[in-house]
Amino acid sequence: QPGTVLSLQPLHGEILEGDRVTLSCVVEDMGIHSSAWLYYWYKDSLDNTVHQSSNSSRSGATYTISSAALTHTGRYWCRAGRGEPPFNLNHTRAVRIQVSELFLGVHITAQPSETVWEGETLTLHCAAQLKNSAHKLQYRYVREGRVVKSSWEDTYTIKVRQGDGGKYHCEAEAAGKGIYSTSNDVEITVTDHKVILQTPPLPLTEGDNVTLVCRDKSTSSSFYKDNKKLLSDTTQNILRISPVRKDAEGMYRCQHSLDSEEVQISVRGKPLRKNYGILSEWYIVYMS
Repeated sequence: QPGTVLSLQPLHGEILEGDRVTLSCVVEDMGIHSSAWLYYWYKDSLDNTVHQSSNSSRSGATYTISSAALTHTGRYWCRAGRGEPPFNLNHTRAVRIQVSELFLGVHITAQPSETVWEGETLTLHCAAQLKNSAHKLQYRYVREGRVVKSSWEDTYTIKVRQGDGGKYHCEAEAAGKGIYSTSNDVEITVTDHKVILQTPPLPLTEGDNVTLVCRDKSTSSSFYKDNKKLLSDTTQNILRISPVRKDAEGMYRCQHSLDSEEVQISVRGKPLRKNYGILSEWYIVYMS
């Protein structure tokens, strides 16, 4: 009896979401015309037919997944048959397709901070990491469930109005693939407080270098942790914490002519690896 062979393209390398995958099936016909065969493809079970092809040639037939998705992961077989009633050859050995996520992660940050004044310029940056950087990305910025901007730019800048506060996230999509990933949330607060205590995303990470900057109309400022005054550079209005340790946790505020609101700073253990290219030195700005 003729044998049937199933092969996979690409032969090597990781298969990512959006990749083109081709399964080729051919009858080693030993003189029998391959063009006479019908080909059937199965996934995960020989009861689950995912494709049938009658457009065969002497080189067999193919089943192409034009844009691989995670749901295409599984074991595949093919079988050839012909005639009426059909004469079916034994199915091939299984070939496994493993589809991996295209995006390593998406992260949104706010500059100068998540706490801003009305009239101040706010920039949201959407940073996406992919396993294949050849894809062009489209970005969507979402506030409270509503898309406020869709563009090819990884930043979104606005002049803040009172109604611009709320929860924001971004989405990065591989153009033409329909594959996207969603970022974390940032909570934007519009305040009228005279002195603002602005912080990086919390919790902080042990080992990071942190610089606190306090700006106000006065020429100097003081920093407090748990109501205890800290030594700082009063001429530049900055407080550096380098490196961050667990005992840096506490309630922080700065003082110019007025006190800022207090912010609870927490510290987490240093992860084994970081998924995002975030700067290791944070600038925490206190503005009036």
